[in-house]
Amino acid sequence: MNIFLFEDYKKYFVARIRDMPGRGKGQRKKIAQHLQIHSSFLTQIFRGSAHLSAEQAHSLGTYLGLSDIELRYFICLVQFNRASRPEFKKFLAKELDGIRKKSAEYSGATHTQAELTERDLSIFFSEWEFSAVYAALGIESCRTIDGASAYLNISQQQIRRIFEFLLSTGLAERDGEQVRMGKRRLHIPPGSPLVTRHHTNWRLQAIENAALTHRRSDFQFTFPLAIGDSDERGFREQLAKMIHQLEETLKETRPTRVVCFNIDWFDVKRPR
Repeated sequence: MNIFLFEDYKKYFVARIRDMPGRGKGQRKKIAQHLQIHSSFLTQIFRGSAHLSAEQAHSLGTYLGLSDIELRYFICLVQFNRASRPEFKKFLAKELDGIRKKSAEYSGATHTQAELTERDLSIFFSEWEFSAVYAALGIESCRTIDGASAYLNISQQQIRRIFEFLLSTGLAERDGEQVRMGKRRLHIPPGSPLVTRHHTNWRLQAIENAALTHRRSDFQFTFPLAIGDSDERGFREQLAKMIHQLEETLKETRPTRVVCFNIDWFDVKRPR
C-alpha cells in the first residue's frame, strides 16, 4: 500500500489494517499493546478526535514495518493532522510534499545498465528471499508488501527491504500501488562465487522443504548411479533441451505459483 497517496494518517491506518490477512483481525489489540495504550484509546484515535503523539507515530510506523522515508512521512503526516495553526500546517504540507517527491525520485529512477554492480549482485544472492520475492513479482497478488508477505510467509519488514532493493536497482518498477518486475535483468559473470551461493541457498531450501512438507505437487528425486560416458553425454544433452523448453514456456506462461527447479549432475569421484 502506497502511504504517499494518503493525506490523513487515520485513513492510511484503517486501509492498511483492512488489507492485512483476515482483514487485520486481532491487529488493533496487538497494536494497542505495542503502543502501551488501552484498546479503547486506540479506538478514540482512529475513530474519534484524539491523535497519536509523534513518539507513538514512530512506534506504530516501526510496528507496520515502514521504511525510513515512509516513517518520516507518517510522523510528519501525524503532525500535519494534529496541527491547528495555519502557518505550521502550511510548513508541514511543504515537508510532506518534499518527502513525496524524494520518494518518487528514489523509486522511479531508470536504469539503463545491462548488468548490476558486484555489490548489488552480492546483496541479491546473499539470501534466498531476494530471488524468491523477485520471482513472485510475476504473480499479480504478490505485487504488494502484504500480498508477497502472505504468499511467501516472509515478514512484511523483510519484504519491504527487498522491494526497496529491487526498486533501487531497476529489477523492479512501481506501477501505482504495485511493484512489478523491471526491465533490468540479472547476469552473473561465469566463475563468480555468487553462483555457488545461489545454488547453496536454494538447495538448503529444498532440504528444508523435504523435511517439513509432504505436498503431492512437490517432486524430489535423488539417484546416485554408475553410467557410461556416451550415455552420460546423451542424457546431459536431453537435460539441456528440457531447460531450453522450460525457458521458452516461461515466456508465454501466466504465473500463479512460485516453484524452485534444481538440477544437480556431478561426478562423485573427488579430485585428489
